[in-house]
Amino acid sequence: MYYKKEKMESVIGTEVESLDEKGLKEVSIAAHKEDQINYDISENAMCFIVLGSILAIIGVLFLFLSLKRKMNVWVGINFEGFQFYVFLVFTTVGVACLIYGLIRLIISKGRRKKVNDLIAAINYKRSNAEANK
Repeated sequence: MYYKKEKMESVIGTEVESLDEKGLKEVSIAAHKEDQINYDISENAMCFIVLGSILAIIGVLFLFLSLKRKMNVWVGINFEGFQFYVFLVFTTVGVACLIYGLIRLIISKGRRKKVNDLIAAINYKRSNAEANK
């Protein structure tokens, strides 16, 4: 799902106890929207992790293709061959995508946990308000 890049204040850290019903509704809507955005970011991060893993594996395969052989014995790596440069490019891009995806995944999962805690606090306050009526 595509979201416009607009400045959105984070609802993380909002005090639920001091809000009335209208404030709870506004914070709940904003929290659910922020949760959805962080979910989309974590899905995007997992795509980077998969793509990076595939590229790194292909790069390692090209390393084996760049090995020199004499009399069917490996004697070193052919640094001037095309396979070695493909190995360098694919492995570098793959590891960069893998690291980027892992960092984004960890950050978005942490934010989602905080937002889901806020949503749970809102639901708890609403259920207590209904029970006291």
